[in-house]
Amino acid sequence: MNNFDILWNMKLSGISCFEKDVTATVKKDVKMHVWNGSHPVEDNMSHHVCKAGTTVKVWMVSRFGDVGITDNIIDPRGYDARVDPEILENLEIK
Repeated sequence: MNNFDILWNMKLSGISCFEKDVTATVKKDVKMHVWNGSHPVEDNMSHHVCKAGTTVKVWMVSRFGDVGITDNIIDPRGYDARVDPEILENLEIK
């Protein structure tokens, strides 16, 4: 079973990613877009690169086949990038 199937089956069983501690490691660099909560959104975004090998929190799984991730493990507020789940490895659900 691939990463998406695991996460999607969890969602179908009624368990969302933010109810569990779902983490993984990114296999390649990912550009993150972090919104500070102010409007307009476009003027209140910061950007950084999440380097390959970084542990991320999986925040959501989409019916479109992607997942939302954040590298803010300490105080996650949502996802900062939507990625193909196959760029994730070491998927862990606690």
